[in-house]
Amino acid sequence: MKASERFEEHVKQSFYNAMFVGMLGIIMLVAVVAGLIVLITKIGLYKILSYDPVSIILMFLAPIMLFGFSALSFIRYRRYKKIQKDLKAEEDKQQLVASAKSN
Repeated sequence: MKASERFEEHVKQSFYNAMFVGMLGIIMLVAVVAGLIVLITKIGLYKILSYDPVSIILMFLAPIMLFGFSALSFIRYRRYKKIQKDLKAEEDKQQLVASAKSN
């Protein structure tokens, strides 16, 4: 297996891992929102915010960080695919020039 193939496999696996982490982030965010809805209906928003607003902010921090990781990895994957496409186009262009010169 060539190094480029191993790198391509690594980038694909990184992309799939990032999508999995993004899904976990969505599930966590849904769980946090559902928990807050239950707390607000049972206790009331004023009592929750007066008790501990920092913990509510921290509950939203983990899913946001997971989304950030997922988004960065997705951007990296797209950039890698674009570079690979450009390299392929350049290689095809060089092959056309070489075949035109040989004729």
